Amino acid sequence: MDYQCIIVYTIITILPNRPLPAPSAADSLPPQRGCLALIKRWIKRAVAAYLRALNLSPNNAVVHGNLACVYYEQGLIDLAIDTYRRAIELQPNFPDAYCNLANALKEKGQVVEAEECYNTALRLCPSHADSLNNLANIKREQGYIEEATRLYLKALEVFPEFAAAHSNLASVLQQQGKLNEALMHYKEAIRIQPTFADAYSNMGNTLKEMQDIQGALQCYTRAIQINPAFADAHSNLASIHKDSGNIPEAIQSYRTALKLKPDFPDAYCNLAHCLQIVCDWTDYEARMKKLVSIVAEQLDKNRLPSVHPHHSMLYPLSHEFRKAIAERHAYLCLEKIHVLHKPPYKYPKDLSGRLRIGYVSSDFGNHPTSHLMQSIPGL
Repeated sequence: MDYQCIIVYTIITILPNRPLPAPSAADSLPPQRGCLALIKRWIKRAVAAYLRALNLSPNNAVVHGNLACVYYEQGLIDLAIDTYRRAIELQPNFPDAYCNLANALKEKGQVVEAEECYNTALRLCPSHADSLNNLANIKREQGYIEEATRLYLKALEVFPEFAAAHSNLASVLQQQGKLNEALMHYKEAIRIQPTFADAYSNMGNTLKEMQDIQGALQCYTRAIQINPAFADAHSNLASIHKDSGNIPEAIQSYRTALKLKPDFPDAYCNLAHCLQIVCDWTDYEARMKKLVSIVAEQLDKNRLPSVHPHHSMLYPLSHEFRKAIAERHAYLCLEKIHVLHKPPYKYPKDLSGRLRIGYVSSDFGNHPTSHLMQSIPGL
């Protein structure tokens, strides 16, 4: 029975390094499609081998779990969930199956059930690094930053060479404003996994926040070299060009990102802004209609709008939408402050004497002071 499983893994991991099979219809396809056709054939062989193994031993939980993993990779999420559940039914103390089932449930949007499965996996095996990391991801998305940080650190305590956990921890550290610590963990993730495109792209975001524009540019470029189809990296690169005033380059990169990932609100709204900067009014009405629908959906789902409050005046948005956009971005600032656990500001009680008014702005560097303060005399 065990040899059936070995055969499957041979098909997946060893066969690609052997001489390619005789020419087939896939060989006449373009390189990308031909490669996909070849991978699909290997996956079909893997599924066939697992099904053959189950014919020989129908109650083997490990084979059910492995077959579910193949279904998951094919995007057959419902079938993967059913197969993981069968593996757990056969072997209730199977932490890997619970963890993988949780991944599939999360993919379906069933976050509560996914969290329960991760916790079950950790009850069975408290040092299950994947479950620690993935549960931390859920906590981070729920806004429980400290709990997420604790879980990432626990995963790294169990498995110090866990590149994904280093990258995820770096992300929450960046969210807390701990940029140097975040940078250290991104570098560690890349040391462990030199082709970790996500880590390069996220490290670029950190460097950008640290005003190291050249460093950020290099990170985004490297991420795209590793994975040319990485839409987020193309969008991040576009933002660097946009902020630097290289609008044509930004437009090109945003369009590449949208070609790779058509449902990409941030890239779409930033592209719309760039096109207005260069006075490109092609398909303006359709573009504005889609932009308004994107913002409406984001506000309805309580997500951070892809339109910046200052840019909302450029688009045909209602006053209610503009106010809601500003409020959501203001809440984001409050969330960042709350993570720092700063004590409440104590206002001085002594108001005797002349009242001194201060003016604080992050725009003093690139705006005339008189422009920023022109409304103050009318207060």
